Amino acid sequence: MQPEAVTATPPRRVSLASVLRRGQWRVASGAVLVVCAVLSVGAALQLRLAQRDGLASVGRAIAYSTEAAVAFRDAAEAELLVGRIAQREGLDAVRLELGGELLARYDRPPTGDWADRLRRGFAATAEVQVDVDGRAVGRLELSGEAGFLGALLRWTVGGALAGMASIALFVLLTSRRQLALVLAPIQRLSRATHAIRASRDFDRRVDAAAVTELDSLAADVNALLAEVQRYERELVDRHGRLEAAYEELAHYSRHDALTGLANRRYFETRLQEALSRARREGERLGLLFIDVNRFKQVNDQHGHAAGDAVLKAMAQRLAGALRQHDLAARLGGDEFVVLVAPLREPEALATLVSHLGEAVARPIDIGGGRSLEASVSIGTAVYPDDGGDVDALMRQADAAMYAVKAGHAGAAARRRA
Repeated sequence: MQPEAVTATPPRRVSLASVLRRGQWRVASGAVLVVCAVLSVGAALQLRLAQRDGLASVGRAIAYSTEAAVAFRDAAEAELLVGRIAQREGLDAVRLELGGELLARYDRPPTGDWADRLRRGFAATAEVQVDVDGRAVGRLELSGEAGFLGALLRWTVGGALAGMASIALFVLLTSRRQLALVLAPIQRLSRATHAIRASRDFDRRVDAAAVTELDSLAADVNALLAEVQRYERELVDRHGRLEAAYEELAHYSRHDALTGLANRRYFETRLQEALSRARREGERLGLLFIDVNRFKQVNDQHGHAAGDAVLKAMAQRLAGALRQHDLAARLGGDEFVVLVAPLREPEALATLVSHLGEAVARPIDIGGGRSLEASVSIGTAVYPDDGGDVDALMRQADAAMYAVKAGHAGAAARRRA
């Protein structure tokens, strides 16, 4: 049994402005609380020392007031005087001892609430010597009410609340400046990168920022954009070279390397397409099969360079004599073909044959100051009169060309005779 995949809970997203304000609030609040705590502790220590001094003064007053009762060891009078002064001064407890024996005491009745327990727990104490006729005869132990704690707590809470209100105002006033320094450049950077990504305009650059880290980030983004722009230019250039190479390869795959005319494979493809269109449209098309007369003799007598010059000249003259939408091709050797599509009238082929014969009859420069005259034999075939497919039309045009060539040979023989 495979364990189930645990999907991570996406983090809760918060804005940068709220993060900054929250951070400012926490730092300032912590500072105010620390200051209030330090001041409160200092004030508590000072108040406790002052209370001890006050208890000592009250103790001396009690010792002076009870001097006669102490001298006569009048416990009732001493306790009455101690209780009266203790109540008036708000003391928690007073013990008057003579020679280690308790003469009088006072204890304020507890209320039982938490505030009373807190005051008693933090109450200050003092001890005063009791003298009679200049001799120490006993001592007073006093415990004062820690009422200063209530005042201190009220002061601390009031100071904290006042500090919080001041912090809120301070954060409100100062956060605008900080947001302008931090948040505004980030927002501009975000908008700029979004626009660049949407428009793919890598020529754009982001603005500099006043904050050093954000300015460094903007510089890095600009450097990254420059790299992307450079890679884009390289890709475009490489793509252009690949397209050019593809076009060149495609051209070579469709054209004869020597003459620049269409090659046999491309011509047959175009002829098949023209036949399909002619069947669909009910049109005619013409096919010319052309052979250069006495081409072998030219190669034998003048060399292959002269033969190549003849083929190139023939190709240029044939292509120049055709209509723009007609197609001339070299089948191989000294054989050429021409596709005439559409063919309005079959009789137009005879005119074209005569025109091509005149075009190629001009002398051809074969280099070295030499020239020769060349002629061609041209056979014709018409779709659908002479055939309904590529092979039939090619056979018919080839046969017609050989018939014309045989006529040329007979005429040449008669001229020689």
